[in-house]
Amino acid sequence: MARQQDLRRQLYGEYLAALTRTRNQLKDIAGSTALVGDERARQAGEAYREGGAYELRYQMAITAPAQVVGPSEDALRRLRDMRDRIQEGVTGRTLDEEFGTLITTIKTLRDAMRSDLGADAWDG
Repeated sequence: MARQQDLRRQLYGEYLAALTRTRNQLKDIAGSTALVGDERARQAGEAYREGGAYELRYQMAITAPAQVVGPSEDALRRLRDMRDRIQEGVTGRTLDEEFGTLITTIKTLRDAMRSDLGADAWDG
């Protein structure tokens, strides 16, 4: 049982890191004044594909309990939606609000993971 928990802890950390890394890359792309149109869309797609979260979702699906899998899928969907909005050319307040929603979704996932691992909820 301890080994399973250690494996989940490692997977959870990797998944959160991949989500956050990709979010940060998308935020940089969205905020870049040097990128426009097709190049911005291409880089957003590349960041999503290379961020690692998409591949880890399958490990989450077979390793994590349902109360973590649901939020993990929500977080990946929100990340994909961010990619799509950037590729569509959305900017300004609308994009900022969506980034805020993504951050909230990732925090919800983190809290579900902590609960699964028996850790206290965290406010950070």
